[in-house]
Amino acid sequence: MSLTFFFPYLFIQSGVKPVVERTQIEEYAKMVKFFDESDKIIVLGYRLNYDDNHINSIIRSAVKQNKEVVYLSFNDKKVAPLSNKEVHDKLKLPMICPSLKFFEIDGSNASRVFEEELTK
Repeated sequence: MSLTFFFPYLFIQSGVKPVVERTQIEEYAKMVKFFDESDKIIVLGYRLNYDDNHINSIIRSAVKQNKEVVYLSFNDKKVAPLSNKEVHDKLKLPMICPSLKFFEIDGSNASRVFEEELTK
């Protein structure tokens, strides 16, 4: 079995909405291509904001295609982590989605959970 890792793929907040620039469109196209080619997608450090539903819809599509999507909700004690229900709500998915896995992580377990999910 051959493994290929596309890592890291980072998106940052943009004050420009909706997507209006060629570079943005090209980056979204890369994201869709990476998602299509991946068997597993790990979401770390992204809060599924409602004003970013264009990104949420790409993640939701991956779940609906039965790709394994792992959402790691980081609890840094400063901002409440997203709950499993909030993740499902923001992705507009029913609570029972076998291809969507949820983990709350913090400084004590983040590396272990990430490594375990990356290598499964």
